[in-house]
Amino acid sequence: MKKVLIYMPINKLKPTGGPAGYLYNLNNALKNMETNIEFLPAVKENVKKEKIKKMLPQNINLLLRAIKLSKLLKKSSSNNVDFNNYDVIHFHSTEDLYKCRKKLESYNGKVVLTSHSPCALHVEFKNSIPIKFYKIFKKKIDGLEKMDKDAFKRANFVIFPCKEAEEPYFNSWKKYSSIRDESKIKYLYTGINPCKAKISADEYRKENNYDKKDFIICYVGRHNRVKGYDNFLNIGLEAIDKLNVKVIVAGKQEPLKGPQNNNWNEVGWTNDPHSIINSADVFVLPNKETYFDLIMLEVLSLGKIILTTYTGGNKIFEKFENSGIFYYDGINDCLEKIKMLKNLDKNDKEKLEKRNKEIFTNNFNNEIFARNYIKLIEEL
Repeated sequence: MKKVLIYMPINKLKPTGGPAGYLYNLNNALKNMETNIEFLPAVKENVKKEKIKKMLPQNINLLLRAIKLSKLLKKSSSNNVDFNNYDVIHFHSTEDLYKCRKKLESYNGKVVLTSHSPCALHVEFKNSIPIKFYKIFKKKIDGLEKMDKDAFKRANFVIFPCKEAEEPYFNSWKKYSSIRDESKIKYLYTGINPCKAKISADEYRKENNYDKKDFIICYVGRHNRVKGYDNFLNIGLEAIDKLNVKVIVAGKQEPLKGPQNNNWNEVGWTNDPHSIINSADVFVLPNKETYFDLIMLEVLSLGKIILTTYTGGNKIFEKFENSGIFYYDGINDCLEKIKMLKNLDKNDKEKLEKRNKEIFTNNFNNEIFARNYIKLIEEL
């Protein structure tokens, strides 16, 4: 069996989105299997630094971020792990791979890359700072394209969850099509632990003053434009006004905020999003660009009906017949589909919910994910 190093400190794995969540789920399943797969040793967390960051005004933190990004191309990895002890090194960001460029010069094994960013990472970095700070460091931040370019070229293999997950890379990065090497690309469906609500839907509704008959639509995630939260604002308000629904939203209200409306509940950050999702009738996933959203799998595992956009990794769910996954194109189409779902009888609704749970169990649980991961790595 090949000896594999997954380039992520073991204590960084968390049940969140992105690479930390992806690897958290993978590691949970790998624990029950005999493998030769290791993670980087645990690193010390700088608690003091994080406390200071929280105390600083947002504008100062954004300026510090811009300064940090402007220096990124000069950074190198400081870890002491001997890569030559491994047959495969699997990186989970182009930034990490780029920082290890010097160490990789003498490495003869296989370098694997999975880039989890919802678009090319240098574009995501650029979009994460205000234009006023970007202008100050424009040349150096634009130069971060080299990080992505070098990483994709150095990797022997690049793993995506599915072909459709590449879409935002083509859309956000003009040079991607010329840098991309078809012979390097491999696909591996992501998997997660099945999610469980801490309290039942009836309990959640009772505790939060919702009636059993209330029709609730739900959104959980970042409040930004890439995730489509700006569109969800319009969808939710129109649905409240025209279709007599309730809206529950979880996630930090930044940079966008929810409206002041008696039928719109912004819960904020929560450690129990699954009870919220489970209490709703429909989950809306409105992303404009997407890689492969873990929240889709979480909602499927809870057996909830999903309304989503036909973009990126969302597209692969089209192949599952008779599912409770519906695509919409624009606000009016979304409202029509909410109306249709609201008018479903109880049996039809339960069939769709059951089918979604089946799709998850048969394709996207973390045990299947781990077995397929091992098989793919062995075949490289």
